[in-house]
Amino acid sequence: MAMGCDGDYFRKSLPLGVSLSGVPLTIAAWFYADDDTSNKVFAALGNSSTTHTFMLRLNSSGVFHVVARSGTWAQGSYSASDHQTGVWHHGCGVFGSNTSRYAYLDGVAGGENTTSSTPAGMDRIAVGTRASTGTEHMDGAVAQVGFWNAALDASEVAALAKGYTPDQVRPDSLVFYYPLDNPAGSHDIMDSDTTTDTGSPVYTFVNPNIIQGKPLTARANLTRLPGF
Repeated sequence: MAMGCDGDYFRKSLPLGVSLSGVPLTIAAWFYADDDTSNKVFAALGNSSTTHTFMLRLNSSGVFHVVARSGTWAQGSYSASDHQTGVWHHGCGVFGSNTSRYAYLDGVAGGENTTSSTPAGMDRIAVGTRASTGTEHMDGAVAQVGFWNAALDASEVAALAKGYTPDQVRPDSLVFYYPLDNPAGSHDIMDSDTTTDTGSPVYTFVNPNIIQGKPLTARANLTRLPGF
């Protein structure tokens, strides 16, 4: 299952002591876009009272865009190819430092963006919208959302795009994991917390093919995955 959203979303304040304050950072999710006529944010980490944020966004040109915004200025990496509406895709943003960010669409990296951007005051995560303003709502569905306090490497991102769930890839650095398969609400596997939805998200979309198995903690394990 997945969270079907048509302007529906959820946001969650970061609990005290959670280590997710900025770079290095990876955000990943499966997404299904119903349209691409305007900007759509499907996962974000941000500051609840400013525009400082890290986010995964589909822009109005049909391109997957990974953004680091500090104040007025937003810096981002674009996917190497366009996404399609009506199709499940995997999107991943890897923020290695304040001068390095990559957009991966279906496991393939776009060009590195190296312009400095230093988002600060991270205190909220969001799925289906921006973390601060609650705008640019996703129209479609989102599934298997993960937030890591580390920069995943290319083989790890490829494993996620292959269908391995976030808790199998670098699990020691995984801070939040939302499968979005709970009809009762948005459930985080990492701390058994349930957030409050805004709107009426529908948990009936067909999920992409997901591979269950043992955690994958090292590159050596990744290279031995069947068919990978």
